[in-house]
Amino acid sequence: MMSRRLMVIILALGVTTGCASQPPVPAAGPDGGEEPGVVYIAGEARPIAIPVVTFRDRRGFDAYLERCAFDDGLLPGRPAPGCETPRRYRPRPSQSDGWDPKRLREEVNQFVIHYDVCVTSHRCFEVLQDLRGLSVHFMLDVDGTLYQSLDLAERARHAGVANDHSVGIEIAHVGAYPPGKDAWRKRYRLDAAGQRWLSIEEALEPPPGGPFLVAGPSDRTGVINGRRLVQAEFTEAQYRTLEVLTDFLCREFPRLRRDAPRDATGEILTRCLTKEELASFRGILGHFHVSRRKSDPGPAFRWRRILRPSRP
Repeated sequence: MMSRRLMVIILALGVTTGCASQPPVPAAGPDGGEEPGVVYIAGEARPIAIPVVTFRDRRGFDAYLERCAFDDGLLPGRPAPGCETPRRYRPRPSQSDGWDPKRLREEVNQFVIHYDVCVTSHRCFEVLQDLRGLSVHFMLDVDGTLYQSLDLAERARHAGVANDHSVGIEIAHVGAYPPGKDAWRKRYRLDAAGQRWLSIEEALEPPPGGPFLVAGPSDRTGVINGRRLVQAEFTEAQYRTLEVLTDFLCREFPRLRRDAPRDATGEILTRCLTKEELASFRGILGHFHVSRRKSDPGPAFRWRRILRPSRP
């Protein structure tokens, strides 16, 4: 079993050699098991107040794989443009000569929030790794389980022009749709007490413990990037985890402000930022703030839940 001290030494050697094209391969956790309560930042295991299933864990999702995760293929099956490569990530600009935590903390200044339209984190990772050749730092499952698939020193492929300076998270969710497109509703039901529950078919490999309590009983409707959309709420467990993760990221990265883009009245903007606005913004973004084609995390996302410090 590799000790933590030995792991740190190995990571340090990887930094001093400046091997940007071949970053240190993360070692497994003790006995291949989990290391709850840490997030990896430039090789450092930083404490966080919730369990995290990392890329080092036996049941984690490892975006360092230079192949498909669920079949024998090397390249993704339906790659996004420019993603026809075995490696699904690359070092951030400040880390091209090796991992440097100090420079990294100056470089990261945005946190981009996505929904995955995959319903579960298992299916999300399969789509990213095996089909699209994309990646993301975190995935948040419907039961509140947080997965870290890459060290935050890496430049994940999740938000186009925002990739260099951002951390990304994919939240498991069915997505948001135009009014009248209602196939997604079959997964939700109200109980006698008026609470809404999400049920997920086994084919998508949901976490145990379902059905899952949704944060509100009603759909929410809104206009994002000029499109009217309807969406069910995220789960209460997801919000609780996301609140703690946002606390953590804003503490670890001093240039990441706990705010989102706002209009002149102080309301959260529901449109894509201009190139100049995006370049100057420091804080928390929806994917729709980065791309006009996107609508995630959708009109149901409760921004107030993460723009205030979490309650102990």
